[in-house]
Amino acid sequence: MIKERILLALVLGVAASIAVANPVQFNFTFQESGGPASATGYIVLETGLIANPGASNYEVPSAAVLDLSVTVAGASSGNGTFGLDDFCDVVFDTQGGTLDLTRELVGQPTAGDPWATTVPMRSPSGGSGTSGDFNLISCGGGERGSDRYPATRGMGSGAPDGVWWFTLGADGGSANEMRLVSMAAVAGTLVHHAVPATNFWSLSGLLALIAGLGLAALRTGKSH
Repeated sequence: MIKERILLALVLGVAASIAVANPVQFNFTFQESGGPASATGYIVLETGLIANPGASNYEVPSAAVLDLSVTVAGASSGNGTFGLDDFCDVVFDTQGGTLDLTRELVGQPTAGDPWATTVPMRSPSGGSGTSGDFNLISCGGGERGSDRYPATRGMGSGAPDGVWWFTLGADGGSANEMRLVSMAAVAGTLVHHAVPATNFWSLSGLLALIAGLGLAALRTGKSH
């Protein structure tokens, strides 16, 4: 009986982790200062897996980053619409604060400056942000190393690329630079997103393992 209860608890635990899934769509806008270039789009985040507070670099696609689309317009090059397959990483940093993910993120309080309101000065030795970070890292730009935005990082694909805190550079980072001015959840929406195949098979394997262990435990119990 005890082993049966343990098995039931494990199954319920897995089911509970699925039940609390909360993917939310955030619309964002990056705008060039004094220029025409902009990058607008959306990202679907599994908010239950986002470090809040915290600073994380999420590889995409992943259980935390479910969908992404960004359209660059008005740039000297690199205009167009880009999707999840064009990016390899998403940076999300709350600067030690707990953000209210149901409303506009820009300007919310953090452990430092209000979120997305400051960027560090550039220098050969890099910098450190004081108001968090949100950025999209395109694929093919080379290794990032320990620096978040190394000066020697090569150019990636034609997709926009994170070149500095809250700053996207069009055309793989080689063209117009655009800074985040807005990021907010779509009011009243909860995105029901299909579970990625890799996650599905991982979950199936976990359930099969639990079932196998449970059967083995029951058989062992009956043999005694």
